[in-house]
Amino acid sequence: MDPSILVLLNSLIDRGLDLLSSQPRKEFQQSNVIYVGNLDYETTEAQLREAFAVAGKVLIARVARKPKSGLSKGYGFVAMQSIEEAGAAVAALHQVHLDDREIVVKMVDANRLGK
Repeated sequence: MDPSILVLLNSLIDRGLDLLSSQPRKEFQQSNVIYVGNLDYETTEAQLREAFAVAGKVLIARVARKPKSGLSKGYGFVAMQSIEEAGAAVAALHQVHLDDREIVVKMVDANRLGK
């Protein structure tokens, strides 16, 4: 796996929900990175990877965790092999129940990834 993807997802975790703010920006550009919200606090990265594998190849799945306690923040990010697979994952998994919670699945705007 390309180590830059891990660096990118770690950066996304650090910046958290800023990536989804509704401030006007450039036109939305699709990416292969997906935001997953409303996760159960017990959901693991392995479970997230398994859930998203139905839509294609998962490069990496990360659950955001609190630095000191290591507890889940209730959201995470998944990087898929391609933009098409990311779109398929959003279509297939948005508002689906995972670990008894209805998850929110949105594609991350590529314009926000490089900041």
